[in-house]
Amino acid sequence: MVKKIIAVCAAAILVTAALAGCGCENSDAKETPTTSTSQSSKVVVSDPEGARVGTLNIFLNSRSFTLNEKVLHFLADDSQMQYVGMKIADETGLDAIEPGQTVKDVKYISDSGLVGYVTMKNDSEVATSYKGCKYYSVRLNKGTSTDVTLHLPNKITWNDSVDKVKKTYGEPLKESKTSNGNKLLKYGEDSKENKVGYTLQMVFSDKGLVEFTIEFHEVK
Repeated sequence: MVKKIIAVCAAAILVTAALAGCGCENSDAKETPTTSTSQSSKVVVSDPEGARVGTLNIFLNSRSFTLNEKVLHFLADDSQMQYVGMKIADETGLDAIEPGQTVKDVKYISDSGLVGYVTMKNDSEVATSYKGCKYYSVRLNKGTSTDVTLHLPNKITWNDSVDKVKKTYGEPLKESKTSNGNKLLKYGEDSKENKVGYTLQMVFSDKGLVEFTIEFHEVK
């Protein structure tokens, strides 16, 4: 009798275990594996017009760039050019610039090999030397310099590629080639509200950015 009771109990235990095992399998079967359907977010690049407006705001608000961490403000003058390490190459004929007179492509040089050209104007009512003139345009060529740190707005610098500049500033207003086959990008805009506009021209060789010209002008 005792043996029968033990046998019945053992059978009951086996049945219970079997049912529990089935329950676990059914539970697993009901679970649906989680599959991620979300995609990685795409990098959004500003539209060209937005980039140009952004660049415009930076230029019109700061009107500056840096050379070796020294800020050159516009409208620049001789003292500021000296501040960033550049000196006039030849003073001949620049000691008596008449009122309202504009003189273009006045050459500046630096000990590092950087070369610059400025457009200066005498805004006073009397004749004055170049030291009393304001510079509406500054063109800098990297030349032989290797240690001059340049930062244009958004930290564009020497040897940066065309692609990097376009990604930062957007598509240019104009893209062309120089007489020696280098690529030229032109940016710029006018602000009637601020009554000032700017033009930024950038020249690229196979090494990247090697020359740029920044010009500010009045907007009526």
